[in-house]
Amino acid sequence: MDKQPAMIKAWIKLWIDVVNVNPVGFAYFVALSETALAVALILGLFSNLSYIGGALLAFVIWSTAEGFGGPYGAGSTDIGAAVIYILVFALLWQTRAGLYLGLDRRLGKRLGSLAFVASGRTT
Repeated sequence: MDKQPAMIKAWIKLWIDVVNVNPVGFAYFVALSETALAVALILGLFSNLSYIGGALLAFVIWSTAEGFGGPYGAGSTDIGAAVIYILVFALLWQTRAGLYLGLDRRLGKRLGSLAFVASGRTT
């Protein structure tokens, strides 16, 4: 973190302060979030909500634990792995992937106006 720009140091410090409030509680929250995300992705359940949540989780990991892939120097090309997950979640959302083989196909009709949290309403 020593070689990071001031803005990134402040961002990482913010998350360190958030985690320090209750580290065990934060660890359980992240573990439950990852488990819920995994179940939703496997079942194709509430896909749009899962894609947004997964992209946000990947962004937080990339921007804190991976430090935006930095510190950057001459010859540095690695931006970190988590940024790729953000792109994958964006592509999954764009293709409405949960609608084809997931539970969103059946769920979309029943959710009515809340079908946007799934892959959308099917007719």
